[in-house]
Amino acid sequence: MYEVELSEAALTDLNDFSDEEIEEIFLFLLSLADDPKPTGVQTIPMPEAADGIAYLYETNAYSIFYNIFELAQVVKVVGIFRKFSLN
Repeated sequence: MYEVELSEAALTDLNDFSDEEIEEIFLFLLSLADDPKPTGVQTIPMPEAADGIAYLYETNAYSIFYNIFELAQVVKVVGIFRKFSLN
């Protein structure tokens, strides 16, 4: 089981979301403890990340970026961003 940590920036990002959205976000984040690479998560090359890869989870409303530290069994959430529609 992995430990899920939020960066200071990710905690601040949560201010942009409603209580319902935060609940949905936290349900996903809690699921990462059991499966840090669920189906549908994208990998993005990121040389400065622990394993050279960042992970991206997207919904219609927001994106969550995180890193996985395999040896320490830690998932570090680095950003949670609201998507904006131009419509």
